[in-house]
Amino acid sequence: MSLRYALLWGFSAAAVLVLFVGGVGLFTVYQLGQATTPGAGEAALLVQRALWIMAGLTTVGLLLVGGVAWWTDARLSGPLHALRDAVKRLRDEGGEAALPTDGPREVAQVAQRVNDLMGVMKRDTVPRSYLNNLLDSMGEMLFALDDDGHIRRINRAAADVVGPPSTMQGRPFQALLVEGALPPVADGHPQGEATIRAQDGTAVPVLYSLSVVKNPTGDAQGLVCVAQDISDLKEAEQELRASLEEKEVLLREIHHRVKNNLQVISSLLHLQSRNVADATAQQLFTDSQSRIRSMALIHEQLYQSEDLAQLNVEGYLQQLTDHLFQTYNMRGASVTLAIEADDASLAMDQAIPCGLIVNELVSNALEHAFPDDRGGRVRVALTRTDGAARLVVEDDGVGAPDPAAIETSHTLGLKLVRGLVQQLGGALTVAAPAGLRFTITFPHA
Repeated sequence: MSLRYALLWGFSAAAVLVLFVGGVGLFTVYQLGQATTPGAGEAALLVQRALWIMAGLTTVGLLLVGGVAWWTDARLSGPLHALRDAVKRLRDEGGEAALPTDGPREVAQVAQRVNDLMGVMKRDTVPRSYLNNLLDSMGEMLFALDDDGHIRRINRAAADVVGPPSTMQGRPFQALLVEGALPPVADGHPQGEATIRAQDGTAVPVLYSLSVVKNPTGDAQGLVCVAQDISDLKEAEQELRASLEEKEVLLREIHHRVKNNLQVISSLLHLQSRNVADATAQQLFTDSQSRIRSMALIHEQLYQSEDLAQLNVEGYLQQLTDHLFQTYNMRGASVTLAIEADDASLAMDQAIPCGLIVNELVSNALEHAFPDDRGGRVRVALTRTDGAARLVVEDDGVGAPDPAAIETSHTLGLKLVRGLVQQLGGALTVAAPAGLRFTITFPHA
């Protein structure tokens, strides 16, 4: 029952009470008048006056009750209606409006208490309208799921892709996935790539992240899935992959052509050397051919390998030294070869200087360390430790009387070795424990 009707019933009861009291009074006076002795004019006059007075008092009482009722209704109904309208605006505006406090004291106190309560709620809670605006302003798609994986809510970004919220609510999220399933979620935040079906039927690749929604007591209340459309990234990745494949083909072709050109130069030097009778001059031609061969071999291995930036050192050194043994006719001799590279790899800007160094030092060993068909061993080793590489070329041949003088020798081969070591940013040391040992250390990432 509303306050207005309660007041109406209260004042109606008061009016009935006034009528009852007035009626009882009039009836009593009337009975007294009937009991008055006939002929007593003064007594009759008093009774008549009493009747009029009781009737007047009853009328005044009724008017007073009616006036108080009207005043009370006017005093309370207006402020209460205003309070009702203000509360409705408060609901519609999400707590942003304030109730008026200029009415009657009791109504003003109620309005002030409501305003205080709304202030506390604004300070300690987030309005639903603000939360909705926050979620809809996200560029990523957001799906709020229940414990069974059914969609409870989606934001505007998700609605633009999969369809309006009214058609998505209650649907299993799994139905949106083109293939596969989301991983189980415990306390972690699993991430990954998936493909969802858009409302127009197209497949949209997304990068998703899953989380468990928990209440203050730690109980799970559902899941939230945030997904980012990565269609543009996928297209860029495809374009980049195609570009890399194209550049890889071109790079392989460049290595192949450089190798062919170097082989042509080597063949020209070989043909020219056949017309030279001087043994020293022929040896110079042979040395030049070996150097060119060492560079051509690098390009040959690079265009045949899967990695165009790194050269497998062990295979390269094996082929290079085999060619040198064949050039110096050492295969039939009792000189053996040992290659130790530990699956090391070098970039091209380090592989070419290292190859030329090995070519010079191994050629020098085969030419001078084993005279008169002397047997022996040539060892080439490359190791890497703590950001540095160590290249060792050694033999157990006749050695040299003064190893220190070799470091300052003015022969073309050793001058070339020193220049190449400097190009690598390394250091060269020469020792003669048994034969000769050349050690080159240089930085290597």
